[in-house]
Amino acid sequence: MFSAMKLTLRRGNITRIPPVRRRQSSTHTSSPNHDLIQLLARYKAEADASDARNPYKARAYERAIKVVAGMDEPVRSGRQVKRLGGVGDRIAKRIDAFIANIPYDATACTKTTQNAERSCPSTDSVRSQYIINSLQLIPGIGKKRAETLFQKGCTSLSDLLKPEYFDLLTPAQQVCARFTSCLNPVTLEEAESVHRFVSENISSKYEVILVGDHRRSQPSSNEVILLIVHPFETELKPPKSPYDAAQKPAKLRPAQFYALGDTFQGTGGYKYCRGSTEVERYRAGSGTGGMWRVGGTRRAFESD
Repeated sequence: MFSAMKLTLRRGNITRIPPVRRRQSSTHTSSPNHDLIQLLARYKAEADASDARNPYKARAYERAIKVVAGMDEPVRSGRQVKRLGGVGDRIAKRIDAFIANIPYDATACTKTTQNAERSCPSTDSVRSQYIINSLQLIPGIGKKRAETLFQKGCTSLSDLLKPEYFDLLTPAQQVCARFTSCLNPVTLEEAESVHRFVSENISSKYEVILVGDHRRSQPSSNEVILLIVHPFETELKPPKSPYDAAQKPAKLRPAQFYALGDTFQGTGGYKYCRGSTEVERYRAGSGTGGMWRVGGTRRAFESD
C-alpha cells in the first residue's frame, strides 16, 4: 500500500493574477488553429482580470475556443467560425483582424438597434484601460496607483523598472516589480528542471513524479505539480485525541452547579449529594444566591 502526498509549487506569491485557465485538451497543440486558440485564451484571461469583469464576455470566449478547437481545417475568416454557432460579431472581427495580421479596431464594434445611438469607446480609452489593467497584475498595485503610473507615462510592466516610475512604488511593490517574470507560465523545460532538483535533493526512499499539465507534455502551465510517493508508510493512523473524554470531564463554567443528586436551581456555590440531607458548600465562582431541595422542601440561600 502506497501513501502519497501532493506538492504544488506556484510561480511566486501572486495574489492579483487572473484566475488559472481551465486545462485544455492536448489536441489543442496539434490543432491547425493553435495560434488562434492561444489568442482567444489570452483575450479570455484579460476579460477575467478586468475590474469590470463581464461573465458573459468570458463565457463567449470560452465557447469560441471550443468551436475553433473542434475544427479540423484552418480558420479562414470570422464568418466561417460564426456559422458554426456560439461566436458573436465582436469575436468574429477579432478573428478577421488576426488572420489579416492587422491590429483589432475596437471602434468598429457592432451596434444593435437598442444601442445604436450609444458611442463605442475610442481607441485611446481602450488602450489606456488595457495598460491600467496590465499594471494591476503586479501584486500590491491597485487601480489608483496604476492610473497614477499611466498618467506619469508608464505604459508597460517593463517600464516599472525605470527610475522615474520605480520610485513611485512602495518597497513591497518594488520587490514584486523586479520579478514580473513570475507572471509568465512555467515552461516544460523549467518544470523538468524543478523535478530533477527535487529528486536529487530529497531522500532516495521517496519517488518524485511530475504530474499535471507537464506530464501530458503541455508546453506551459501556471503551476508545477509534483507527486511524492513513499512506500514505507503502510498504514495510515488517525490522529490521537488530545485527551480521553471518559477520564477528563468537560470544564465547568463559573457559577454553574455540578449536580450529583436531585435537581438544583440557582447560581450560588452549593451542591447537594445524593443520600444525604446536608448541603455542601462548593465555590464555583461568583454567585448571587439560589434554591436547592432538601427532603422535598425548597430553601433559599445566598453564596458568600
